[in-house]
Amino acid sequence: MNAVYKTDFIKIISGIRRCGKSTLLKQFLLQFKENVLYINFDEKQNSNLLIKENLEKYIDDFVKRRREVILALDEIQNVVGFEQLILGYYQYKNIQIYLTGSNSHMISKQIATKFTGRELQINITPFNFFEFNDFF
Repeated sequence: MNAVYKTDFIKIISGIRRCGKSTLLKQFLLQFKENVLYINFDEKQNSNLLIKENLEKYIDDFVKRRREVILALDEIQNVVGFEQLILGYYQYKNIQIYLTGSNSHMISKQIATKFTGRELQINITPFNFFEFNDFF
C-alpha cells in the first residue's frame, strides 16, 4: 500500500465479503497520526452520513482545517450517489482518497465508467489453503 500512497489516483480496495478490505485499510492508516478522515458506513453512528449532502458537509468541515488529507471511506457503496462526490474531491491535489467496498458494487459498470483513468483497483482475496497453512 505504501507504494501507491503518493499517486493521484482514487485507490479502490475491493473484494468479497470478510476478505480483509477494512483491515488492510486500517493497518495502512496506522502510520499516519493526523489528517486522516476514516468513515465506516456500516457503523450505526455514521448512519446520518449515508445521505450524500451530510457526508459532503462533514468532509468539507474536516478538509478546510488541514493542508493535506487522507480520506478513507469504508463501504462507500452504501452512500447513494457517492461517485460524483468522490470525483469532486478528486480534483483537490491535497486529498488522497481510499475507498473500500464489495466487488459486486465497486466494479460495476457505472463506477468503472465514472472513475475510468482515475482509479487504482486493489483487489483483495482471502487466503487459499496453502497461504493459510503458511501463515498459521
